[in-house]
Amino acid sequence: MATLEELGAALQKAHEAGDKQGAMTLARAYQTMKDGTPRDVTQDMSGMEKFNAGVGKAFVDMGRGIGNIVTDIAPGAAKYGFATRADTEQAQKLDANLMNTGAGMAGNIGGNITMMAPAMMIPGAASLGGAATIGALGGMLQPVGKEDSRLANQGIGAAAGAIVPLAVNGTKAAKAALVDPFTNRGREMIAAKLLRKQASNADAVAERLATARGATPGFNPTVGQAANDDGIAALERTVRATYPQGFNDVEKAQRGALADALRNIAKTPEAKDAAFEARNASVRPLYDTAKKAVVEGDDVIGALLQRPSMNAAMSQAEKLAAERGQSFGIKAAQEGADGAGAIPAQLQGSALHDLKLGLDDAIGNPGLGGMQGAQRDAALQTKEAFMTWLENKIPAYAQAKSAYANMSRPLNQMDIGEEFYKRFVPALAENGDVPFKTTAQSYAQALREGDRLAQRVTGMKGLKLADIMEPEQMQILQGVGKDAATRAAFEGAGRGAGSDTVQKLAMSNVAAQAGIPNWMASVARVPGGWAKRAGDVLYGDADEQVRLQLARLLQDPKAASEAMKKAGIPPSKYAETLRAMSQATATGTVNAGAQPTQGD
Repeated sequence: MATLEELGAALQKAHEAGDKQGAMTLARAYQTMKDGTPRDVTQDMSGMEKFNAGVGKAFVDMGRGIGNIVTDIAPGAAKYGFATRADTEQAQKLDANLMNTGAGMAGNIGGNITMMAPAMMIPGAASLGGAATIGALGGMLQPVGKEDSRLANQGIGAAAGAIVPLAVNGTKAAKAALVDPFTNRGREMIAAKLLRKQASNADAVAERLATARGATPGFNPTVGQAANDDGIAALERTVRATYPQGFNDVEKAQRGALADALRNIAKTPEAKDAAFEARNASVRPLYDTAKKAVVEGDDVIGALLQRPSMNAAMSQAEKLAAERGQSFGIKAAQEGADGAGAIPAQLQGSALHDLKLGLDDAIGNPGLGGMQGAQRDAALQTKEAFMTWLENKIPAYAQAKSAYANMSRPLNQMDIGEEFYKRFVPALAENGDVPFKTTAQSYAQALREGDRLAQRVTGMKGLKLADIMEPEQMQILQGVGKDAATRAAFEGAGRGAGSDTVQKLAMSNVAAQAGIPNWMASVARVPGGWAKRAGDVLYGDADEQVRLQLARLLQDPKAASEAMKKAGIPPSKYAETLRAMSQATATGTVNAGAQPTQGD
């Protein structure tokens, strides 16, 4: 046996020669001899290096297993280099870190199957009985510790051997078992096949997902929302419950996109104040000019002043002037022209503006006690005639009114946007960045009654929502409604159907793709032996990775569409063969391989 100094020298030479694998092996032996505690060299190894080390361990274990058989029969053979059970236990301790990695375990399984593959050329080896016999032989040749059972290894090897023909022939089933759970592409295939299985019409769903997009800028639907399929919706809700953290950002982004789209119409209070100031700054000089104008009275204004609505308007205008500490100019002009009802010789623009404001107040809002029915219609005709006369007499007034209307439109748009925003976002959500359920039903009702909402917000009868809003804004309002309805439909789609297929996806895939009964997928989980350990190490992480891959696919309709199309391949003939074989009792799990039994 080499000394510590010899091992150190050999380690140095291996390092200088660039033999990384040999250096790691020597480093492990050096550390063991030095203090009895092996260093975890797997921390410095890549996934492929771990896999290769696992393959190498399989071949070494076969030689060690043969040595165990020899020393069990003739203990004295140990002096000739044949491994004892004590040697096996020491090796198991040294290899524990490697075998606790998925890559190391996968390589070890692959190495054992590779060693058994040549035996499959023996006539009859491809049969169920022949494969089981070869598996039993492989199990017998595995190394055993002091408390391990070679008979148990044979039984496990016999069960596992039934799956080897699949690996030798490179079938789709073997790939699904040995490769798919451990590669990104394979895990995506597993998830895609599950999506196809859940869909009522997989090809139609894949086509819908290929062109799925939100109607609102920044809104990206999930697969469950875009598929319009009860089975897919039920699956996504199950995944959301299993992996909620993966969808929190999606939910937040969707709510944010819809709320932000409406907020972009409503703007901020600061933006609204700025729009008010801009309107006042632009319109005030025009109104000041119009108010300073003086026009002559004529028969037209004289006739209009005799109408009941104008009498009511003059009373309101007098009150407005009194509030400013002034007198109403038209009434004073009438009194100076032989009394009430006379046509004033001259009319001040400021008095005519007061009359216009008074007429607005007299007509008022029907919902706030203003004129109703025919009376209101007649008063509005009077107002139209008065404004035509006024704007002809004072062009500056017409300019001021036009500028006021044009610069009021953005303010009206903000007011309407604010109203829709309030219908969609609960008030409590305004207090901070907290999760909230959008009120899609309330929003949809407001959108359905958009014209009435616009009239109420602006106070202008007969106005339509599309008359105020820009075409782009109308698209946003309708897009938010469509996307909100999509979210709401997803929440209710497929309720009651449920889905119990999310857990243990990798093992379920092995069974489903190979045609193996579901009970076989649970063998690796049976407590009390190496099979559970191998299953936990190898497939436990694979299950989680498949769930993560499924969650990622469900968040990306385009990627899910592409994956589903790739997965739409007819089942292999081997799957049908295994379904028939599964009625027998000697089939074993793929991840059993022919591994050494751990004494636990």
